[in-house]
Amino acid sequence: MMKAPKQDSEEWFECMKYMLFSYNLLFFLCACSILGTGIWLAVDRAYMAEITGELIYAAAIYIMLAGGGIMFFVSFCACAGAVSENKTLLWIFFIVMAVTLFFLLIAGILAIAFSAQIGDKIKDTMTDTLQTRYGVDLYQDRNKIITRAWDKAQEKLECCAVENNGWQAYRETAWFALYENVYTPEVDRKYVPRSCCIRDRFYLYANVLLCQTWDMGPPRLDSGAVNRALYYEGCFDAGKRAFKENSSLIIGFCVCVMFVLAIGMVLAWFMIKQLDV
Repeated sequence: MMKAPKQDSEEWFECMKYMLFSYNLLFFLCACSILGTGIWLAVDRAYMAEITGELIYAAAIYIMLAGGGIMFFVSFCACAGAVSENKTLLWIFFIVMAVTLFFLLIAGILAIAFSAQIGDKIKDTMTDTLQTRYGVDLYQDRNKIITRAWDKAQEKLECCAVENNGWQAYRETAWFALYENVYTPEVDRKYVPRSCCIRDRFYLYANVLLCQTWDMGPPRLDSGAVNRALYYEGCFDAGKRAFKENSSLIIGFCVCVMFVLAIGMVLAWFMIKQLDV
């Protein structure tokens, strides 16, 4: 005996309802992933925005966080709307999904734009912040933030100064001028800050004195015996590599989640149309 069209429609509606309910579990997990990644990038990688003076990267992270937060809370609306067959809640879910998709699209575009513009302008800004603001007038909030950002960048990225083998840049800084006459005799003068010094796997400095005052080669001399306690890579190249890795992560997350959002919007739209019948 053939089923009545109304019965087929009801079964199809029930199927859509539980599909949307199941989808929201995936949606909720995506929201948690975006929030977790965004928080990690904001906490562990925000220092690069300070020393480069570029806000596009930070904007992409915070837009990503906003999208993840919206997704986290709206998943509950979708579950409630699907179970209770509440059209208003489903419309809220659909609209918020569209807004979130737009946010993630903007975050992806900003990440792509930032990756494309990394160049000499950023290098010049890094040199300027290092020379004029690092380690001096720490009662000024801006200088304190930049000093901490530089120290964190050099420690996290395992680099020193701006360019590769660029320890001499510290001799042109206000930090070096401030302490130029403090260390006597000459052999005790510190040529780089402690954050330029290599740490072992236990996060302990290998040899701070050798790193900062070595007189047989860097950082006191441009060349000479290898200083195995000092980082040789510059923070521009190390930061550029980290930026591109993080930008790829943001773009990848945005593309995957936008696909998931599109599926959710289709499911919500079909349920709304079924409720109109």
